[in-house]
Amino acid sequence: MGPKCDKAAQYQFDNSAFNVTREQAIEWVNKVLEHDFEDVEDMSMRGSEWCQLVHFCTIPEEGIVDIEKVQFQQKLDRQQVDTNYEILKCALARLGVDCPFLEGKEEELKMGCYSEAIDFLHWLKHFVQYMGAPMYSHPKDDREEVLTKQHEAERTRVAGAKKAQEQSVRRATRGGVSRRATHPRVETNRAAPKTRLRDTTNTVQPRATKAASAGAPPQVVEGYQRKVSELEAELASNQELLQRLATSFDRTFKNVNQFLSSSDVHPEVTQHVGYMLQNFMAN
Repeated sequence: MGPKCDKAAQYQFDNSAFNVTREQAIEWVNKVLEHDFEDVEDMSMRGSEWCQLVHFCTIPEEGIVDIEKVQFQQKLDRQQVDTNYEILKCALARLGVDCPFLEGKEEELKMGCYSEAIDFLHWLKHFVQYMGAPMYSHPKDDREEVLTKQHEAERTRVAGAKKAQEQSVRRATRGGVSRRATHPRVETNRAAPKTRLRDTTNTVQPRATKAASAGAPPQVVEGYQRKVSELEAELASNQELLQRLATSFDRTFKNVNQFLSSSDVHPEVTQHVGYMLQNFMAN
């Protein structure tokens, strides 16, 4: 345990921390973290600022807060918020600190409930100030550095997945070619006719059938068959959508005609709307 851990183990909360107003607490956070929050609920629904405040008062070399895993994106999903709160709990556990305003109240904090959020902020402000002077002075730069590393790691992961997929496709393709090469076509002595009437009864052959007749690997045939099924389902869905759109258009034009036939409509309005409808139908 380092000096900061030893000091944190002796921490005791003082109810005088509640004497700080909401505005004063938010102003303190913005000053410490170089941020611009207006509501404590926003901080609570993110959790990243809680982690950075704990990191702010500890020695980075001790690794109390796994700051490079904290999610600082502008918009966070529920999984990212859960990650931030897990990092926060682990950091407090490493420091040997029990927080009565965090244990059993995580869901309320993640939902941004005001009473739980302001109580936890009061506790965290009191704890950070008790721990002493900050160990670094550029929190905004630290956030941007973490985001840059996370984006680079994500790009590397996506590029690796894409490369692996391309290699898998190339292996499957080479496997299909080699299988066809091992089964050469058997030549016959019968000469092919110079001209032949084209059979138009079955001019379009499904690609899956063509692949199977050409001796393609089973996985390739299955892939084609699955793609054909997906396209057929998509076609049926689009046809249903077009039918609904046609019904909707008919209903709309009927309502417009009823409106134009009303005696309360000015003739110029009727003429103008009719002109608009003609242009719409022409396009």
